[in-house]
Amino acid sequence: MPLNKGQREAVEAPFKPTLVIAGAGTGKTTVLIERILRYIDEGIEPSRILAITFTNKSKDEISHRIRKRSPVESSPRIYTFHAFFYWVLRKDIEKLGRDKDFRVIDENDQRAIFRMILKEKSIDSEGITPRTMANIVSILKHRNPYEQPLERNEVALHFSRKYELSFEDLADVYNAYEKNLREINVLDYDDLEILANNLLNIEEARKYWNQYFKAILIDEFQDTNDIQFEIVKKILGEHQNLFCVGDPDQSIYGFRGAKAGICREFLDTFEDTQLVKLEENYRSTQNILNVSNVLINKNSGELSKVLFTSNEEGSKVVYREFINEWDEVNYVLDEVQYLIKREGASLRDFAILYRNNFLAVPFEMKIKEKKWEYSITNSVEFYSREEIRAVAAYLHLVFNDDATDALYKIRALPPKGIGEVAVRTFETFKAASSYTVLEALFNIDECPELTTRAKTAFKELGVLIGELRSKKDLGIYDLIMFIIDKSGYKKYLMEKKELGRIENIIKFAEILKSDKGADNWEVVKEIPLKTKDVVPKTDDYILLSTVHQVKGLEFKYVFVVKMVSDVFPSYRSVTAADKSEERRLAYVAFTRAKKRLYITKSPYSSKGSIVSNRESEFVTDIKGLPFVDARVVTKKWFS
Repeated sequence: MPLNKGQREAVEAPFKPTLVIAGAGTGKTTVLIERILRYIDEGIEPSRILAITFTNKSKDEISHRIRKRSPVESSPRIYTFHAFFYWVLRKDIEKLGRDKDFRVIDENDQRAIFRMILKEKSIDSEGITPRTMANIVSILKHRNPYEQPLERNEVALHFSRKYELSFEDLADVYNAYEKNLREINVLDYDDLEILANNLLNIEEARKYWNQYFKAILIDEFQDTNDIQFEIVKKILGEHQNLFCVGDPDQSIYGFRGAKAGICREFLDTFEDTQLVKLEENYRSTQNILNVSNVLINKNSGELSKVLFTSNEEGSKVVYREFINEWDEVNYVLDEVQYLIKREGASLRDFAILYRNNFLAVPFEMKIKEKKWEYSITNSVEFYSREEIRAVAAYLHLVFNDDATDALYKIRALPPKGIGEVAVRTFETFKAASSYTVLEALFNIDECPELTTRAKTAFKELGVLIGELRSKKDLGIYDLIMFIIDKSGYKKYLMEKKELGRIENIIKFAEILKSDKGADNWEVVKEIPLKTKDVVPKTDDYILLSTVHQVKGLEFKYVFVVKMVSDVFPSYRSVTAADKSEERRLAYVAFTRAKKRLYITKSPYSSKGSIVSNRESEFVTDIKGLPFVDARVVTKKWFS
């Protein structure tokens, strides 16, 4: 397809600092590729062209498309930022007095180190997980003198207050982590940035890269942080041949250090810059763009744009408000089924998007009932969560005389002094004696292979299961609450400050409670005791995802769910800058849709109580527009 006017202007722009503001669906990757091909046509050696992308997927796509188009054998250097920094350091890190044989750890390795340190230091603060601590240390690293003990600065004290962690404990963890990395000669991603920047302060190293690259391109420029931009400026030679493509309206990674004003900073940094806007959208209908434009233009900014398309006007954007969560879920899945039947859609054409991972749970449960293939991004499949498997195991022991395998899942939740070997011995004893589980527990003295201590633990478990069985005629919700109280599991989780797991159990109980008309045993039989792989068996599956995870993707049909105040925008968005980023996130969600966009809302509940029932301010902004079909559904929605 030929380039449109804006795309052609960008590709043919003079070789000087150029910023292309590329709206969602405007063909920015095409522009980037055509610009690279133009450099090659103009005689720049491909290996002297550096293109920076933010994901390996983008890197592979650009490389593949250039190889198909370019007759030249050598290829441009296409890297993610961190891969490029690794190359820079691998060449010259010894100039910083560092060992050349360093290794880079990924986020999983990083969390494993924090897990070990938190355990060693006996850090017990609500909300402090290895993942959280990794994020905190990442931010602190960029604000503390490098490889120096943590200073008592404003940012450190902010995290100390936020997580009710003494500064001394925070400093202990930070310093132990840094010491650990140095001892094993590894770098994390923040080290790659900081050390590459430090290395380029050395004139000899900087001059090498100034002379090496004749053209530099950056994709998704709006996600660039301060130090990454500093490095780009340092490697940019006298030619000033820098071409950046980005969209400030899609800057949604502030929590990772991305700077919302980086596009404005680009224009202020270089004396002779040129700005090109891409506003013709090839993805969505005009009605979807109309709603998206109104939403995002509430964020003021001189770099704003108004997307338009030659596509059809399309259906109105649908907004539906429901009286409870299950009505919302049933409506969404019924609409999916209807569109499959009416428009010949496939499951892979649909995405259900939400602000936070935990919001996927009720949708996942109902999709399971329908036996649809599905995938969840960045989330543990609900039944695979430790706490759900534990409660499911307790329920099977209450209703099933032969649920010996359930003992493996509850023996340590909470700890009962029963090891895995003891459970295997118990299993053999039960099978040989023809006892039921409960009979075997009460007659455990007949098993000579077990120690006296293990026998006592099994007898106590028998008493517990007997008590739980005495309440099996309670409603399923009340039974689960009784189980976690009587077993000590709730107390165990509270002592570990794992309140999120308790919330998941409550959500699980609510899900089972919603299965009206079935007795408890019928409900329990449907609960899988084994971990289920959530990887779809085919490529035809519905996607459940946070908005952050689908940036750059598109779907025919998009449902943005749970658009309720304190969820989307998040209750954590306190400042004006936070609110602006939340609005950009909603904009990203809306602009994933090609053919139909649905926005839904129902009350948000936590621990069984409604926390928020006010519509999102983003809904308020758009529901009265002429291209929105907005309705409140007051009747109960049965799937």
